[in-house]
Amino acid sequence: MNRHIEAEEVLKRVRDKSIKLDNKLDVAEIQLVFGQLYCRMKKPDQALQCFDRALEIRQEVTPTALPAIAKILHEMAAVYFDQQQYQMAL
Repeated sequence: MNRHIEAEEVLKRVRDKSIKLDNKLDVAEIQLVFGQLYCRMKKPDQALQCFDRALEIRQEVTPTALPAIAKILHEMAAVYFDQQQYQMAL
C-alpha cells in the first residue's frame, strides 16, 4: 500500500474522532494536513477543498490567530501557483 494512501486512511480516522469530540481546532489542523497530503498526491482540487475548510474553521473559531490563517492561505497560494493560476495565488 502506498504511504500516501496509508497516511490518508490514518488521517480520516483521526478526523472522524475529532469531529465526534467536537474539537474544531483539531479538525482545522487535520484539514490542513489533509490538504498538504493531497498536494503531495497531486490532487490539487481535493487539497483546496481541505484548505478551504481549514480556513473557514480557523476564521470562525479563532479569527485573530493570524499566523495559523496565514499558513493556510500560503498553502492555498502554492496550489494555485502550481496550477499556473497566478491571480488566485495572489
